[in-house]
Amino acid sequence: MDIIRTYLDNMFMNLPKTDEVEKAKKALLEMMEDKYHEQKEAGKTENEAVGIVISEFGNLEELAEELGIASYIRPEEHRESGNYRQLSFEEVRTYMEENMKFGAKIGIGVMLCICSMIVWILLESIAGNGDGILSNSATGIGLIVMLLMIASAVGLFIYNGMKQSSFEYLKKEPFCLDYSTETYVREDKKSFQPVFTVCITLGVILCILSLVPIFISEMIFAESVIPGAVAVSLMFFLVSIGVFLFIFSGVRYSSYQVLLQEGEYQPKKKKYKSLEAISSVYWSIMVCVYLFWSFSSGNWGFTWVIWPIAGIFYGVIESIIKAIMKD
Repeated sequence: MDIIRTYLDNMFMNLPKTDEVEKAKKALLEMMEDKYHEQKEAGKTENEAVGIVISEFGNLEELAEELGIASYIRPEEHRESGNYRQLSFEEVRTYMEENMKFGAKIGIGVMLCICSMIVWILLESIAGNGDGILSNSATGIGLIVMLLMIASAVGLFIYNGMKQSSFEYLKKEPFCLDYSTETYVREDKKSFQPVFTVCITLGVILCILSLVPIFISEMIFAESVIPGAVAVSLMFFLVSIGVFLFIFSGVRYSSYQVLLQEGEYQPKKKKYKSLEAISSVYWSIMVCVYLFWSFSSGNWGFTWVIWPIAGIFYGVIESIIKAIMKD
């Protein structure tokens, strides 16, 4: 019931505090409570009961007439521009939860890549003064650990990338949210804003401070290999934590922009998403042309001119395609 009451508060948050609205809110709460207890008595779990209640009573626009507050509910502007797909509260909540997991796993994968050299560096420094067999063993173990960590990271990238592909339509197709669901997303974004700020700030600080161990090692243990290796390893570790904070908070924050269709995800910009595929093909061709021309002629000091020329032509092609799509 706490979840339902919070959801109800979000539904009515932007409405004026009139007697009519307060009466409607109280009536809706009673209906939601009755439905919740009915589902619990029927053997539903708490999450199932909450989901059913919100799916049935979560759309304030549909209930506005019945509650007598239709005059207070304004239709969203984006509904006037076309018949867009309307996302349910469950779809939105599922996307937010999966995106948060996606950000954490991708962040862990990047951490593994950054930290993959630490074992190799430490073993090399320890075995540096030993015989050839010991040095070769250290190198072999270090490389094996590095490859295992990188392989695990790539596995995380591929697996979670494929799972996340089921939500690609949110980034490419216009859609709309009902009033209460949009309010819920905006409030969740507002509550996450301080966390996002702290993560970005802490990430920057860690990346800057990652150089401190190296400076200390140079000042105190300038002639020793092992402290230097430990300092470099610590630098990689601190940077990996900072990067994890960037990715985790950034991915979650971008989910709010996707759902609220802000920034690059605005409906008017989504129709140009097909340009990404054209861009990928165009620049891949340019790379092939550049390499072929450079290797065949051997004139690397001149062939670089292909890049400014390619940039100008791409701008022209992009403008023409946008004009055609706009028409």
